[in-house]
Amino acid sequence: MKRLLQILFAVFALVSTAGAAPSQVGVSTSLQATAGNGERKSFYDELNRAHWAFYYDGSAIAYSYSVDGSTWTSAGTLPYNTSAFTVTQKVLSGQSYVFVAVESNYDVLLLRGVLGASSISFAAPVTAFDGRGAAD
Repeated sequence: MKRLLQILFAVFALVSTAGAAPSQVGVSTSLQATAGNGERKSFYDELNRAHWAFYYDGSAIAYSYSVDGSTWTSAGTLPYNTSAFTVTQKVLSGQSYVFVAVESNYDVLLLRGVLGASSISFAAPVTAFDGRGAAD
């Protein structure tokens, strides 16, 4: 019988200031906190002047923000128990958005969130690909 080890995994963000120490963004119980693809799961929102980081916390997709890149505040979670997601950000018509693509029950869902200075308001997810099952 294999022994399950639960490892506390802290997610760190590097700040751009020379010589600055890394700071803790959030805490995860999963080795897959930022795994799943080779893309970044963080960005800087120039419109709202905030850094955002997304990571899998062991049971959901969590996200945090920072105004200085050093002090981080948890801003919420998305109810998907997976590290299989990716994130991108775009300003469209003067509004800042975050787009999250996530695998859920063989489907690929797309979520669009309106970014604020310290919060994200997500619309209902849209099914971008209907996998219907493991064989699809």
